[in-house]
Amino acid sequence: MEVKLFQKLGEHADGQIEPFEEIQHPVHNIHLNYMQRFVEIVALSAAFVSTLVTELYATEWKFSLDWLMIKPLLPYPLFYIFVRLLSLIRRLDQRRVQKFANIVAVLMLVFTAFIYIDAIFVHTSSTSALVFLFAPFYILSGSILLLILLLGVAWLRSKS
Repeated sequence: MEVKLFQKLGEHADGQIEPFEEIQHPVHNIHLNYMQRFVEIVALSAAFVSTLVTELYATEWKFSLDWLMIKPLLPYPLFYIFVRLLSLIRRLDQRRVQKFANIVAVLMLVFTAFIYIDAIFVHTSSTSALVFLFAPFYILSGSILLLILLLGVAWLRSKS
């Protein structure tokens, strides 16, 4: 929900009143609408669900709340939290942060689908379950590093 305040600018000498000016609320440094976050949320949710379904398929549809079942699901909410923390930094262009977060979230979905489907359905072996141990670290660290790299390149390009 976009929070906007309005301020009356005053009257002209001829008696006409100027229109109200739209001001962003100082506490809510968020001037993005929901559709701009929709891509990120859908991509991260799809990656989360595809990881969960692949995990359940690999364990013959047995779910338990142990570390080995939860760990592969962590990169997606942690990336979402990281992007929301970046939105609190007032120096950053929030539209650029959200655009790059959308790109990285879609890449996370593609990489997740590729790595887990390949490990479980294509190259089935006794060690293919190890992908659930190591892939979450690569997915999370790679997505955060890619987002920071994209923001850094955009910042350097805007300075020159």
